[in-house]
Amino acid sequence: MKSKLNILYIMVAVSTISALLLTTVNELSRDVIKRNQERKLKSAVLDVLNISYDDENPEISYNAKVTTKQIGDETLYFSQYQGIEKKAIDGIALILKGPGFWGPISIIVGISPDDFSIKGIEILEQLETDRKSVV
Repeated sequence: MKSKLNILYIMVAVSTISALLLTTVNELSRDVIKRNQERKLKSAVLDVLNISYDDENPEISYNAKVTTKQIGDETLYFSQYQGIEKKAIDGIALILKGPGFWGPISIIVGISPDDFSIKGIEILEQLETDRKSVV
């Protein structure tokens, strides 16, 4: 009986220490995670709007060539021609969300305002399983 209690104490101690370590690492890396998520979103916006950028620093192209407009809870992203004349909208990107089988799916779509054709699509979030077809 005493050995079973010792095992229980050890399991509780290991679980507690693990939980504390994971919480500490999560708190220490919160800013880095947030910055990486923002960088991923900015890169996806640039990709779907067909704007070239430096992989190491997409913020430069994003800040120079993309403007945003908040409509309710949604954000629209606009790319603009960068000519001497007045700036005209070259593309519009928006995030679309919907339910998937295993969890939410979030994509970003770039649209050309001239003919409403799709300029690009990127998957931002999905939890679906990767099923390979067998031939």
